[in-house]
Amino acid sequence: MSYFTDAVSNLTTQVAYKDAIRRLYDKGLSIDEIIKNCTYPVNEDIVNNVIRKYEQSKTKPKATYVEEYDKSGRKTFRKI
Repeated sequence: MSYFTDAVSNLTTQVAYKDAIRRLYDKGLSIDEIIKNCTYPVNEDIVNNVIRKYEQSKTKPKATYVEEYDKSGRKTFRKI
């Protein structure tokens, strides 16, 4: 039950404000301006956490996948 509750909560917050915060941040708005422009009530801590995680995700290297075929011709992908 906890897994489902966490998933629904994450989806709700994602839709409610996380995408909006990232979009406004990419436009160059300050934290105060982001808080004023959000339609969902957020505070400075929430905005800082979303921006910090967003910046960390940008610096992580993207995974590379190799396409392979087995003896039967089925296609699979292997992460390298």
